[in-house]
Amino acid sequence: MNWEAISAIGQILGILITFMVGCIAMLPYMRKFNIYFSFMYNVDKKPTFVVTNNSQKGQFINRIILYSGKWSRKSFCVIEMLDIQDDLLADNIEFFVAPNSYCKISANATRMVKYITHCDVYFSKRKKVYITLDFGDKLSKRYCTQIRTYEFLQMLISETEAYQDLNIDTLF
Repeated sequence: MNWEAISAIGQILGILITFMVGCIAMLPYMRKFNIYFSFMYNVDKKPTFVVTNNSQKGQFINRIILYSGKWSRKSFCVIEMLDIQDDLLADNIEFFVAPNSYCKISANATRMVKYITHCDVYFSKRKKVYITLDFGDKLSKRYCTQIRTYEFLQMLISETEAYQDLNIDTLF
């Protein structure tokens, strides 16, 4: 038998196993600032943003920004119109998402539809709405989720009482 070849294979396998153990050990540190969120229905039939924080640090969310395209820098809706207990909110509302937990933020659908119908952004049925979290610091990343524009507006209009008769096709 060629013991030198067997020794070389053993050394290579040892290096690979050490590398894999190091990667597994570093996994909690690599998941830093891993915040994502989704759009869902609440029990009270309000559109709800569920923000999930899988990182080791907590984050403050200043606002939720809606963009009309993936590479668009111009937002068409900045949601600072969040329902907590009353509807009178200041500009500097911050939601804290604790480490390894989640937070539910309900948005006022009537005010969102009013804001969207009066904005000057061109909408397309096939274009997607990109929903972004703003953490307020300069180093924050854009954590995005996306939903089709037609489905997004249809869902918002179904939640409002004032805009039930609004024809969605007039917005496109």
